[in-house]
Amino acid sequence: MEEVKELKSLKKRLANLSSIIKVNEIINSTLNLKELLATIMEISQEVMRVEAASLMLKDEKTGELIYEVALGEKGEEIKERFRLKKGQGIAGWVAEKEKPLLVPDVRENPRFDNRIDQATGFKTRSILAVPMKVKGKLIGVLEAINPLKEPFGEEEIELFTTFANQAGIAIENARLHQFLLDKQRVEEELRIARLIQKNILPKKYPIVKGTEFWARNIPAEGISGDFYDFIELSPEEIGIVIGDICGKGIPAALSMAKTIGDFRVVASLHNRVASLPEKLSRTMTTMNNILAEGSTLGLFATLIYSVLNTKKGTLTYVNAGHPLPLIRHQTAEIELLNGKKGLPLGIFSGLSFEEEEIKLKEGDLLLLYTDGLVEARGKEGRRFSTEILYKLVKEGPNDAAGLGEEIVQKIKLLSLGKPPSDDLTVVTIKVNKL
Repeated sequence: MEEVKELKSLKKRLANLSSIIKVNEIINSTLNLKELLATIMEISQEVMRVEAASLMLKDEKTGELIYEVALGEKGEEIKERFRLKKGQGIAGWVAEKEKPLLVPDVRENPRFDNRIDQATGFKTRSILAVPMKVKGKLIGVLEAINPLKEPFGEEEIELFTTFANQAGIAIENARLHQFLLDKQRVEEELRIARLIQKNILPKKYPIVKGTEFWARNIPAEGISGDFYDFIELSPEEIGIVIGDICGKGIPAALSMAKTIGDFRVVASLHNRVASLPEKLSRTMTTMNNILAEGSTLGLFATLIYSVLNTKKGTLTYVNAGHPLPLIRHQTAEIELLNGKKGLPLGIFSGLSFEEEEIKLKEGDLLLLYTDGLVEARGKEGRRFSTEILYKLVKEGPNDAAGLGEEIVQKIKLLSLGKPPSDDLTVVTIKVNKL
């Protein structure tokens, strides 16, 4: 009986994963804020299978929650008449505590504010409310009201929370886009892409005892098709992603923004299904299909996805056509991570990828980079070749930040301060203690 229950739960999680991937594709398909908000609400009602849904955004000046969109027969009336203060009602409590709240029966919860029901004639029975947060900052609250079939449970809370986080990112990007687009049209497109990209790439490194992280992205044209990310999968597992969208400029940068958003969702959701084997390979296969089926510009990406397990002292990785990472051991010996190298993502769907795993040693210094590094050229055509890179890694500083900065300085010296001919990204990781 327990096995049947577990299988049913696993199937439901995988179905939720499939829904979120599709939902992420839809909500990132527009930067028009009005269209986006309506789309988020329609999808909320459909995915959560409820009678009604509502979306409230935080007013930065007053701290109040404003009903931007409310679906159901009385949606427009709710939107026009009501605001909630922090702590007021179910949504106000969620905004104040910044955590989800499931109310199976609102009649038994003193927090429930029935003014909307009284004014509209709508009868609320059950509410699931979740915060929308971007980079730890609350921007609003999403509500799913009155499930049509089964009552809300833990899986619905997880599904709706994941959806709300992705919706929040999409809303912030749309807000930024709208703000900048109102000021200028042509020149501002480049600036928009820069700001979106700046917001997407992580500003802080993971805090892991005994391990150092460092990363730098240097665009060729002000914005970059390169990207990197650190994904905290569990207390002892850190996902490390580095990738390169083919091409330069705005098309590559926009594709990069979508790819990194998709990857965060796919990697996190695959990781939550505890019994799912080969999670990294499955993540890459899913990402490949998303890129291959969704790209209208014919862009593809090289990418390495690795997971550092600090408890086991292992690095598991999957390579999709990307330059091979280097490890400098404490003995100064250089090792190339030359496992199975798959095709780049997005060329065609249906590709499979193989995982590799290595045992790390204390003192190991790992370098990941994009091809813009070894293809960088100076004024007289002199290249920063793989031979130069190997020598620098072997003889350079023995810490993550020191080695990374040394590489960047060498590139600047080579190019005499001019922008590189191609985007380049460097990620370094030093394992001091396992």
